[in-house]
Amino acid sequence: MTPRSYRLGARGAAKEATRQRIIEAVVDLHAEKGIVATRFEDIARRADVAVGTVYRHFPTIDDVVRACGGRITEITRPPAPEIFAGVEPRSRRVELLVLELFAFYGRAARWLERARSERAAVPALDAGMRAREAQLEA
Repeated sequence: MTPRSYRLGARGAAKEATRQRIIEAVVDLHAEKGIVATRFEDIARRADVAVGTVYRHFPTIDDVVRACGGRITEITRPPAPEIFAGVEPRSRRVELLVLELFAFYGRAARWLERARSERAAVPALDAGMRAREAQLEA
């Protein structure tokens, strides 16, 4: 007889909801306090979970930064090639790119300022910033 497969179901959904609550807490705290000044205790308090729960989901500061970076990208919506779909002539495409870049940097300003000043202290942050810079360069 084969063993019955196990699905987390409601427990899995609760676990994911907790993870998302922690990520949202991190996003807010990084904007308010900065990356380096945000402690796991601060995250736990803001997310209304135990410190151990934060560590279970994100064992290191690099894990926290990677998860936070993904959420910030969702929030700030950097311009993607799709913005040019069906847009002609080239002058209108350039105008659209400039408008989208200004809007993006307006949305991202509070996190980018912190990230630029703290990247040397957090390896995952520096790696993420380097990858983003390479994308912009390309």
